[in-house]
Amino acid sequence: MAAMVASTIWLYSPVLSLELLGDDYHWVQHAHRALHHPWLLLADLDSFYRPASTWTLAVDRLLWPWWPPGYHATNLALHGLTALLLVAAARRLGLAPGPALAVGWLWAFSPWACESAIQVAIRFESLLLAAWCLMILLWPGKDEGWRPVRIGGVAAAVALAMASKETWAVTPALAWLLERFQRGRRGREALLVPALLASLALLYSSVYFSFFPSDKGYFQWQAATFAKIPQQLAGFFWLAPHRPAEFIFSIPLSLAVLATVALGWLGWRSASPAMTVGLGLLLLPALPTLGVPLLPLRHCAAPYAGFLLLVAGALAELSRRLGPRARPVAWGVAAAIAALAAVGGALVVRAELEDARRLSAAHQVVLAHARQVAWMLSEERPVLVVRAEGTNVLKELGESYLGWPKLLYVREKDPAALIDAAALFWWVRARPGEDVVRRDDPMAADLHRPGEVLIYTEGGFRRVAAPVDDVAAEARILAARRVRFRVIELRRWQRAQLTSPSSSVRKPGKA
Repeated sequence: MAAMVASTIWLYSPVLSLELLGDDYHWVQHAHRALHHPWLLLADLDSFYRPASTWTLAVDRLLWPWWPPGYHATNLALHGLTALLLVAAARRLGLAPGPALAVGWLWAFSPWACESAIQVAIRFESLLLAAWCLMILLWPGKDEGWRPVRIGGVAAAVALAMASKETWAVTPALAWLLERFQRGRRGREALLVPALLASLALLYSSVYFSFFPSDKGYFQWQAATFAKIPQQLAGFFWLAPHRPAEFIFSIPLSLAVLATVALGWLGWRSASPAMTVGLGLLLLPALPTLGVPLLPLRHCAAPYAGFLLLVAGALAELSRRLGPRARPVAWGVAAAIAALAAVGGALVVRAELEDARRLSAAHQVVLAHARQVAWMLSEERPVLVVRAEGTNVLKELGESYLGWPKLLYVREKDPAALIDAAALFWWVRARPGEDVVRRDDPMAADLHRPGEVLIYTEGGFRRVAAPVDDVAAEARILAARRVRFRVIELRRWQRAQLTSPSSSVRKPGKA
């Protein structure tokens, strides 16, 4: 266990030298606001409801406000903790110590789980899987009842899953698998607790879509979209490379599907808890995003844990049917394959970390440029931030990646398309009593007043000498010309709103 933790820290150690990346700034700023307005601890961010991320980021804000390594250290700790919980969950599902440790180790070293360890804003994937592992650990086994402590623990795990990511809504199906195969209940007896959770999930979904009726423009119900599940399975079996988009049915994908069906059939026939619950973790998390024609690595984190449980459970089941002479040979071959998978995964993770380092370097340039002009923001004048650089950093990185093909979110209206302009200037000013807000309606009535203009080019931000008399009118002109821009505004918190004196502490070497 100690070796797994130490090797995982070693593998991911380069992450501690990275800047925050992309959406990280937006989420950290949201957590900063939540420390001033506690109701935001339960709020969404741009219609993504993941308050557990906000809670952990709020703790980060109090521990190391402007120090990126601290945020990355928390992500790495959550990644390692999730791997340990996965080992414990595998043991709870009946795997022997060796195979259970291999499941956690392979997951920790896996490129399919690396995104939540590398990017601060993606930590919700680790939180969701950790919640499900806790649920497995606390769920009653055969001849065990629902004691108050167990009920409270499972309720807390479900609450953590609900607060981590919208995908938690498949939890009732996972609960049924636990009732049926871990607890050994049948028929109506196996439906009671899952039905209660299903009612909760239905209520959650009704409230969620009442507040956020849009599908965010992600869903495309086409046959090619559904090929992403076979594509994911083929990647897990190392039969095909990972593809984040444009999925095409092929022989390797068909073989992966057939192998998964065979393993699922074996698990069902043998009533193996590890195999059946693993199959659930493999397939269930994909259901809420089935119509999304994209497969980012973060969507694979929980399914890969389920895949490892499924395969480890199958090996354990098959070994029981082998003779005493063949059994050590079979486990030796399995151990060799697992070692190769761990080494292959580690190599890809290191390549992903190198891609992240290059992306971090691009962020460092924008941060340095912003620091040169951040002093000019004032409460009296809103600022038009105009994007005028001709380069496309994300396109260049996307075409020269060292790891696997990846989806890079382009912020078309923000400097270098990398960082939300308001979060960027809030971060580089690094003053706990301030906030910088983005005005999503740049032609709002209260913006008919004087303001400043910053133009971002390859050489940095250039301040237009003469302020504009009417920010809203200027924004209308820019929009008509299809110029990319943001309107941001500096605001200060009242002194009484500040929640912690530690929020003013800065780490050495950071602005």
